[in-house]
Amino acid sequence: TWGMTPVQPTPSRRTPLKYFNYIYPLLGLVTLLSALTIAVIWLESGQKGLVGRGTLVLCGVALGFVLHRSRFCFSKAFREPLVNGDGEQTRAVMLSLMLGMLSFSLVFQKELIDPFRAVPPTFWLGSLAGGVIFGIGMLLAGGCASGSLWRAAEGQVKLIIALIFFAWGGSTFSALIKQAGWLTREMNMDLLEETALGFQAFMPQILDGWTWTYLVNFSLLALWYLIIKYNEVSHRFTVM
Repeated sequence: TWGMTPVQPTPSRRTPLKYFNYIYPLLGLVTLLSALTIAVIWLESGQKGLVGRGTLVLCGVALGFVLHRSRFCFSKAFREPLVNGDGEQTRAVMLSLMLGMLSFSLVFQKELIDPFRAVPPTFWLGSLAGGVIFGIGMLLAGGCASGSLWRAAEGQVKLIIALIFFAWGGSTFSALIKQAGWLTREMNMDLLEETALGFQAFMPQILDGWTWTYLVNFSLLALWYLIIKYNEVSHRFTVM
């Protein structure tokens, strides 16, 4: 019966200070105006590096607003269908993946970005190990990278601590892997870079074109959607 009985709230003896209700919105407004002002100054500087930073600031502000208002979180998308059968957040992740695949495929096809600069040579060993570690970590922490960011901005101390160790642990572990030589790249016969952790898995090259890439990816998304809808009705895979 552990975890099945709701915890009774303990009445707080502290009286919340009413002026906090006015301070926090003002702090948020000041932060927003400061970010926009810095972004505009950088964009108007004419320097390529600063213009890029200004663009990133604007994108970060917009992305942060959308993440917070939508309560977007990969951890919730994977957890909720198994806990209570709720698939709303999972469908949001599916939609984001679909839009992301379409938009980035167009960017790659127009050769605006070299895909092999974005695809790390870590498939399949590195991707599998990293996915397992990150998956366990985000469930224990109660949030993925995106979910932890907006939850930390709301003042959740646990996620603030998780973000600090997430950044420190990730950078440290990456440095140790590079120092060990596991990410030393070698070119194979198919012009795909290989390391001790895997190779560059670029699906259009592996599947010989974008048609099969679209077909495989959207078929997997459709299968995932059907499983989630079935579970919402039947609760076959829920534990609660």
